[in-house]
Amino acid sequence: MCARERRLHAGPILLLAVVANWPYCAVAATPGEEAYFNDLPSIVTVTRLEQSPLEIPAAVTIIDRPMIEASGAVAIPDLLRLAAGFQVGHPYGTRSTVTYHGMTNEYSQRMQVLVDGRSVYSPVFGGVEWPLLPLALEDIERIEVTRGPNAVTYGANSYLGVINIITTHPAANTEHAYTKVIGETGGDFQKALMRQGGSSGDLDYYLTLEHRWDAGLDDSEPNGTRQEFDESRINQLRFRSEYRADINDYLDIQLGVNDAQLGQGKFNDPVSQVRMTDNLAHFQQISWRHEEDTQQQTQLLFYHEYTDLQNELETAPLSAIFNVSPQLVETILGVPDQPVAGNIGHTSERYNLELQHRYRVTPTLRAVSGAEARLDRVRAPGLLDIKEWNNAYLYRLFSNGEWRTTPQWLVNGGAMVEYSEAVGSLISPRLAVNYLLNQEQAIRASYTRAYRTPSIIEQHAYLVSTLAYDGGVIDELLKSRGGLEPERMDAWELGLAGDHNGRGSYDLKLFREKMSGLITVASELNPSDPYCAIAETVHYPDFCRVDAYSNSGEIVTTGAELQLGYRPSSARMASFAWSHFFQREGEILFSRNSSGDNYVGLDAWVPEDTLTLLAQQGLGSDTALSVMVHHVDSWLSAGKINDVRFTTANARLSKRFKVAGDEGTIAFWVNDLLGSYYDFFYFSPTTPRTYLSVELAF
Repeated sequence: MCARERRLHAGPILLLAVVANWPYCAVAATPGEEAYFNDLPSIVTVTRLEQSPLEIPAAVTIIDRPMIEASGAVAIPDLLRLAAGFQVGHPYGTRSTVTYHGMTNEYSQRMQVLVDGRSVYSPVFGGVEWPLLPLALEDIERIEVTRGPNAVTYGANSYLGVINIITTHPAANTEHAYTKVIGETGGDFQKALMRQGGSSGDLDYYLTLEHRWDAGLDDSEPNGTRQEFDESRINQLRFRSEYRADINDYLDIQLGVNDAQLGQGKFNDPVSQVRMTDNLAHFQQISWRHEEDTQQQTQLLFYHEYTDLQNELETAPLSAIFNVSPQLVETILGVPDQPVAGNIGHTSERYNLELQHRYRVTPTLRAVSGAEARLDRVRAPGLLDIKEWNNAYLYRLFSNGEWRTTPQWLVNGGAMVEYSEAVGSLISPRLAVNYLLNQEQAIRASYTRAYRTPSIIEQHAYLVSTLAYDGGVIDELLKSRGGLEPERMDAWELGLAGDHNGRGSYDLKLFREKMSGLITVASELNPSDPYCAIAETVHYPDFCRVDAYSNSGEIVTTGAELQLGYRPSSARMASFAWSHFFQREGEILFSRNSSGDNYVGLDAWVPEDTLTLLAQQGLGSDTALSVMVHHVDSWLSAGKINDVRFTTANARLSKRFKVAGDEGTIAFWVNDLLGSYYDFFYFSPTTPRTYLSVELAF
């Protein structure tokens, strides 16, 4: 340890000395103003201001292009395992859930996801419909993951964290065409991608086409009988261009469409019949950016999103569901024996207009301010108590400022004010202080508040099953009483960050998070349910219950996280992510019975330990070997199922080559090579899969 480092880490920093000196000893320089404006990587997600990793007021993980390729991931959600404190689950083969610090259901409603500044958070269920996202993995330049609440910058629903996916700039794809083919051993996964870039005067652009087919998770029972039907066929197109009108003005246009057929249901299940569903999603986005000088920039962003999910269900006849005679069904219900029908499909649209302005107030104070207006429209007659279009308006004003009081001290502060008819006005503030120990290390302390507003399904749910032929309601499944309040989080953070010219970096974070008013769903008796008439007769009392939403949960957590990065050369790379909880206290309403309310603890919703290690080593001759290991300890056992805990690993071998002057790569890898495991409930296991890919740029 360097002598100067021992002096700098005195006092409260002594506890973090081991981390602070990994993998290097910081430069022994006398702090001066020039030492605090060195050329470190810029991060824009946290405050909307370009800041170095030492200046940001929150913990951030950067997943860049080399990490994406080395990970072996074939779907975007799996990349998020590289961020400290993140869990990724696959409740079904066609659905992924991504969360930070646990605390999720299959829709992951507490995580904001952006693509080039466009929110893809679903207004219906919340979360992201990952299979319907018109975005290829190969078009991603990097992902900036804010680990912690950031409603001050992006508003309600930026609750546990923010995932900002930044795509490749058009100027990077103007001189070549690119194609990639991936196949899985056994033929259960196929992917073909083509991208063509070009330029014309001041216009740069590229177009990406992708086809993907996946047989789904291997969900066979020991006797070979398949359970979940999760096959998927996805075709998508994405276009991005930038036009340089003059030296100060830039116009960015993006378009995308995703046409997907997704498998649903279970084999040999009279209730959830197997079926393929048709789904369509598309977006249009245009942004104008005016750069007055290096200190002032104005941006106007407009986008439109459309999603149409078709998911109709017809069961086996009631007599087959309850294993009784058709005559008994007719006797009890007074209608002929027939199937039950349901429709959980929905159509949604979003129109969003945002204006932001970055500016410098004084030589030591700069800020970004803006306004946003949004209209979300949802039509889901089978899901909601509203049969026509449901319109939800949202208005926001925001501002973030960075004040450098001295060369060493930096203050970040800001607030988001937003209004919607559903919950009224909300104010999300943040105050953070950073102290730069030297040109490569800094301490930060922050407080922030965030909210999550109820999704439309939580506020207006009325999901029922109807008689297929007669149309009458036969079973109430899910409902909301309305009037739900937003969830609230108050978070405190103490961090130590370092960056050594991009070759080595670390971020150690201590945190305390207090969440209240958590929106949960609990099962309760529903004697008026028409199903009760037959359910009691055949001893199926669970059919006399309904799930209902309420604000009935709270939790307090404290813990630590560590994110390490090491990249001494383009051939060598390592990334380590770890999180640990010291405290996990809280409870939610689980069910209501005649004897009273039943609450369960929330400690198992938050895994005690999560860690990921990614390492890559060049083997010479343009060959590289990468390995990723991921472990989650004790997750999602909140009174419903056994603990989910697992360790898995990916291994990838790649070789770069040239053909007639064109560059290409061939890669072979195995995902989940340690064997089968469950990563989200005990529905469908994830099993080892082997892939081969060939890509060529010409």
